[in-house]
Amino acid sequence: MSWTETIGFIAGDPARVAIVVAIAQNARPIEEVVLAQHGSLLYQRIAGRPVETAVLLKHIRDLAEIGVIQRDESGFRWQFTALGQLASRQWAGASLEPAGDEPLTSDEVLAWRDRLIDDMQTDAAMAESAGLSVEELLAGQAQRLAELRVLNRVLGSDALPAWLRQMAPEE
Repeated sequence: MSWTETIGFIAGDPARVAIVVAIAQNARPIEEVVLAQHGSLLYQRIAGRPVETAVLLKHIRDLAEIGVIQRDESGFRWQFTALGQLASRQWAGASLEPAGDEPLTSDEVLAWRDRLIDDMQTDAAMAESAGLSVEELLAGQAQRLAELRVLNRVLGSDALPAWLRQMAPEE
């Protein structure tokens, strides 16, 4: 299953999204029962109705089967694989955009652009750990690439993450 198919699989059910967000919010391996409870609360916020614990446990197993999560070394807690960590950024990634509504200074725009590039570099490292090709990573980066293009236009720059610069044809 490709990275984009993995994201589609997760997005295909609010319960799977809830499990992914619960693991991301916990930031450390989480016990199965606690994961199901946290996922249940998140699911209620997302879907507006309760979900049975057995359904969430099934989704936990499904996510493990496709390589998004795995048990930690104790065997009792769940954690992300590299693929899961990368996929989770679709729902639980930190916001890079500066807070507030006021106009930004050039320095703030530059810092935003640099955070975006750093984040895309981190994505590339996670993709490599997950065994994904750079082309496959690129296929899932459309929103970030559009954001980077706008920030670069505002700054009059053409800065790119190193992995993307390497893909560009030499002039």
